[in-house]
Amino acid sequence: MPGNAPRTPGNTSRPPGNVPLSPENASSAPEDASSVTGDAVRPRRAVPVRVSLGRMFTGPPGLMMIPLAAFACACLLYGASAPGGHLTEVGSGILLGLTLAVAWVPRFLAGLLRQEGRPGLLRHRARWAALPAMGAVTAALIGFHVPYDVRFALSEPGLERLAQKMTAGNGPAYHEGWVGLYPVYARRVDGDVIFMVRNTGFLGTHGFAWSPPGGPPHRHEGGYTHLRGPWYEWRADF
Repeated sequence: MPGNAPRTPGNTSRPPGNVPLSPENASSAPEDASSVTGDAVRPRRAVPVRVSLGRMFTGPPGLMMIPLAAFACACLLYGASAPGGHLTEVGSGILLGLTLAVAWVPRFLAGLLRQEGRPGLLRHRARWAALPAMGAVTAALIGFHVPYDVRFALSEPGLERLAQKMTAGNGPAYHEGWVGLYPVYARRVDGDVIFMVRNTGFLGTHGFAWSPPGGPPHRHEGGYTHLRGPWYEWRADF
C-alpha cells in the first residue's frame, strides 16, 4: 500500500524481549536467572563442610601439648636434682606427663591403623616425635643422675665454704638459707656438718653431710652414702 514503508531485510523487527542489552543499561537490568541464557554464570550453592571424626582423632598433637610436655620434663628434672627428690615437682611432672601420654598414644595408634591418617604421620612427623623425644631425653638424664650431679657440682664450693666456717673455732652452730642452689638448714655435729635440704623426700629428711676423712661418726642418726671426698648423701627416715 502507498502509506506503508517498504520493508527491507535489515529492518526486520525483533520482539522487545530479545533486544540485546547495551553496556549503559546492562547494570540496571534485573538479575533474573530465567532471562539469562547461554554461558551465563549460575550462582554457587553453599556446600556444607563435614568434619571427619577420624581425622579429628588422628591429627597431630596440638601446639599446646609441646610446651606442656617441656614443662613436665622440667619439673621432673628439677625434682630429681635434689637428694630424696622434690616431691611437689616430681608429682606434678608425673601427673602432667601421664595426662599427655593418655592424649598422645591413642591418637598416634589411631593415625597408624587408619589408612587416611598415615600421610599425616609423615607430614607432621616433627610434632609427633617431639613428645616421645623429650620423654626419652628426660628419662636418660635422670637415669644417669645428670640433674643431681650438675646441681651438686655447682653448689659444692658454697657448701664447703660454709662447712669450713661452721667447724672453724667459734663458727656458727646453725645456718638457714640458700647455699649454692639448695635451700638448706645446716647444723654442726661435733666435727661434721649436716645440710638438710628443704622440701625433699616423702617419709624422711634428706640432704648432705660434710665429714673429714674417716667417715661420719654419727651414723646412728641416719643413712649415709658416700659421694666423693668428705661428702656424703644423708637421710633421716621416720
